[in-house]
Amino acid sequence: VKSGFGGLAGLRKRIRDVGSQTEGGAPQDSWCQTDLVLLSDKKKGKAKAKSEAAAAKSKIPKKANVGGVFADAEKMKEQARLALMRPQYNVQDYYWETGWVQAIAKHWLFENFTLVMIVLNACWMAVDADLNDADVLVEADLIFQIAENSFCAYFSWELGIRFFAFRSKLSCLRDAWFCFDFILVFLMVLETWVVTIVLVASNSDSGSAALGNGAILRVARVVKMLRISRMARLLRSVPELVIL
Repeated sequence: VKSGFGGLAGLRKRIRDVGSQTEGGAPQDSWCQTDLVLLSDKKKGKAKAKSEAAAAKSKIPKKANVGGVFADAEKMKEQARLALMRPQYNVQDYYWETGWVQAIAKHWLFENFTLVMIVLNACWMAVDADLNDADVLVEADLIFQIAENSFCAYFSWELGIRFFAFRSKLSCLRDAWFCFDFILVFLMVLETWVVTIVLVASNSDSGSAALGNGAILRVARVVKMLRISRMARLLRSVPELVIL
């Protein structure tokens, strides 16, 4: 069987020459078309199918990158811009603008000297824990009584200055650091002055015997150790100390 290309009326068709013998005479050659579609029409059909597939693919809507790391860059920029424009909280904005109390509360020496007192109080607590064997303050040596009363007086005065510097006294309840310091000063006053006054008024020879040697004294020691949490103010003012 021999295959090739032939032409009819200018059209290209794939044909085959088939030789067959039907009678006793010599064989005759003839041709026939085996494909129903012309080759030129096949090429045109393939090109048309490709163009239609490309057009259909371009019409498919692209899905938004939902849930990605950078889902909406413009929205993130806008949020960062608003965060920078938002005013930072400053407790001094709620203070009086005139008066000697607000002048002391806003002065940088007042803040820095308070930080120095916090550091000294923390160091003194270490000395008190090692050298003071008394269960209550009235039984301690004179140096320990002077130091405890001095720290208690200063922190009470410092908290009072900050309280009277507020224009609205209710604004102090919105300041987290003021509430934190108020709790510590309240516990310090309770241990240093209130308990001492109760023991002196009771005319007890032994303060530890008046309070009991059990749970009350253990609670008093725990309350005393809570003063070290005032160091958080120092870490807020000097963040580099967190690395240490």
